[in-house]
Amino acid sequence: QQSKILNQEFCQKIQGIAKDLNSILFKLKEKTDNLTQAKTNQKVLGEELDRCNIELVELDAAIQDFAEQNPQPAKQLAGQIGQLTGLHQEVVRQAEYRASKLSQAGSHLDEYNEMLEFILKWIEKAKILVHGNITWNSASQLRDQFMSHQAMLEEASEIHVDIEAMNERIEYLASVYSTEGMCQQVSDLGRQTDELQQVIKLRLQNIQDAAKDMKKFETEVKALQSALEKAQTSLTSTEIGRLSLKEQLSHRQHLLSEMESLKPKVHAVQVCQSALRIPEEVVTSLPICHTALRLQEDASHLQHTAIQQCNIMQEAVIQYEQYEQEMKHLQHLIERAHREIQDKPITTSNIEELQAQISRHEELAQKIKGYQEQIASLNSKCKMLTMKAKHATMLLTVTEVEGLSEGMEELDSEELLSTHSAHPSVVMMTAGRCHTLLSPVTEESGEEGTNSEISSPPACRSPSPVANTDASVNQVSSSWHSF
Repeated sequence: QQSKILNQEFCQKIQGIAKDLNSILFKLKEKTDNLTQAKTNQKVLGEELDRCNIELVELDAAIQDFAEQNPQPAKQLAGQIGQLTGLHQEVVRQAEYRASKLSQAGSHLDEYNEMLEFILKWIEKAKILVHGNITWNSASQLRDQFMSHQAMLEEASEIHVDIEAMNERIEYLASVYSTEGMCQQVSDLGRQTDELQQVIKLRLQNIQDAAKDMKKFETEVKALQSALEKAQTSLTSTEIGRLSLKEQLSHRQHLLSEMESLKPKVHAVQVCQSALRIPEEVVTSLPICHTALRLQEDASHLQHTAIQQCNIMQEAVIQYEQYEQEMKHLQHLIERAHREIQDKPITTSNIEELQAQISRHEELAQKIKGYQEQIASLNSKCKMLTMKAKHATMLLTVTEVEGLSEGMEELDSEELLSTHSAHPSVVMMTAGRCHTLLSPVTEESGEEGTNSEISSPPACRSPSPVANTDASVNQVSSSWHSF
């Protein structure tokens, strides 16, 4: 009877220890979201496991003593003790495994959080970037934006590596840590970064295309501006003013023909502007487009000025050569009078003939004096005509150039022209005004005269001493009509 009671007690103790071990094993397999608390609990479970081990050792010794008196019941108890020992070893292994995982979980979680912080910051920067408006004003600004987008994509390549590493950390932590939320978090991060990268790549391509087009556009605008500045310099050159009227006319006609080269430059600017891969609603507001439009207007203004200057000079040359013809005619009359005086011998035999001859000589001398006065007057008019022609062309040049210079700031290697548009206050002189400026002048006053004895008859214009000047001017004017 006593053996039976002991056997029952041993069975109860075995069941109690087994229950405790299973409880410890269950707790060891639980996942935590608080590593500090989990480590504290691990320590408590370790102490409970040690207690179970002591109880198991004591129970095993008691059963061995019991087996000496009761070998048959002891065999069954020994089998249960063996199973309990196996369970104990399993719990010990699980405790050691969990302790190892918990000891490294902190560092893995810290690494996970560091990578998470980096990715969240990248997402924040990327959202700011893709939600910001692209600045299309210049190639340099587009290049800067291209670089910033490219840098974001380069950082994104690190994100793929980080997400893989975060998944590895989650896999390691999964045995001891609650990772369901972390798995969803990493999945969301991967989706967000992929979407943002696609948007950045699209914007990057658009910016790159726009930068290439803008660079070409700026190059053509610079070329047009350079050509305009060269033409403007020629128009305002002080060296021209030192030339004769004919030479000035020839020079300005040559300059007008050279302005033909502006036509393809203007066309190139228009083609480049049309080819800009930039939103249509943005193009019209771009400073470079305002500059291009102003330069095209300036080209037309300069060409118009050159034509007017040619007209003025042509008018002046015609009048100047008329004055020269008049002076040559007067000089011929003077020479003829001198020859008449010198060739006819003086008659001394007849007083009446001598008196008539003296009277004739006095008359010729008076005519010579009158011719000389007319020549002096014509010389004065030639000087006045030259001065007035130069003054008229300079008036056109100054008023025109003042208009062209307004807002004409030079494009540097990276920056655009200033955004304010020019509104030149140009004095456009009509053909009638040009004629008025160059109408004959009187010697005494130097003022414009409408009833001079040497007016410019229509016959003087055809044929002109400067052949085909009107035709060349009109031809150039016609070819520039597209401006």
